[in-house]
Amino acid sequence: AVLIIHRTEPMSTAEIAIIDDYIQRGGALFIMTDPLLAENSFLREESAFNNYLWEHFGLKTLDAVMVDPASSGQTPLDIMSATVYFDNDIGQRLNIQDDPDSR
Repeated sequence: AVLIIHRTEPMSTAEIAIIDDYIQRGGALFIMTDPLLAENSFLREESAFNNYLWEHFGLKTLDAVMVDPASSGQTPLDIMSATVYFDNDIGQRLNIQDDPDSR
C-alpha cells in the first residue's frame, strides 16, 4: 500500500499519475492528514489530487473540520490527549525531553 502521511505540499500531475497507475494495478492507498490549515495545500478543494480523488473514487475533502462533541464530552476542537506507552519500541521514542520536535 502507498501511505501518504501528513503531506502538506500539492501533488504534481506526474505524482498523481504514478499513484493512479499503482491503484489501477490493484494497489491500495491510505491517507492520513491533519485539518486543512493555511500551510497545508495537499487536499484543498481545488487541488489536483483532491480532484483526482473525486473523479476516480467519488471522494472529496472540504476546507472544514467535523467535530462530534457527544463522543468526547468536550467542547468542539478541544485537544484530546493520548496515552503514550513508553514500554514498547515506538513509545520509547516519543516525547523525548531534549527534543522539541517530539512534543
